[in-house]
Amino acid sequence: MPENYLIFLQIIIFMFITPGAPRVLIMSQSLNYGFRKSLWTAFGDISANSLQMVLVLFGLAALLKLFPDIVIYFKWSGIAYLLYIAYGYIKLKSNINTLCSSLDKVKNMRGVSFEWNAGNKKGQRDIGVIAQEMEGVLPEVVQDT
Repeated sequence: MPENYLIFLQIIIFMFITPGAPRVLIMSQSLNYGFRKSLWTAFGDISANSLQMVLVLFGLAALLKLFPDIVIYFKWSGIAYLLYIAYGYIKLKSNINTLCSSLDKVKNMRGVSFEWNAGNKKGQRDIGVIAQEMEGVLPEVVQDT
């Protein structure tokens, strides 16, 4: 067993219980489709993370034992990838301007809870805003369809 296994296991367990994209997906599934259907999503997340943990633990340990100098290449590859992602996000937007009195606009939004009358969500409860009211606060976020 690798010497840092217990530390690694503690980090993985902490990551399992903290919020993140999979937890948001599980919560969304639970709200939209019920608790039972969300259990499969949770099971898939936990089993995928467990499999990944085992593969990384033993696969990476074996790789590092054979090639100890490879760590520097992993680090620089990670840095290059993060820079690539950051550049992509920067390039997506242009002509960025700060909104004036944005806190006042948020305060003028009226959050509501409601029940859908039609569509595939008919009868389900939801939360949000009323688009017609948002036109007076932030007309840029309302689109006529």
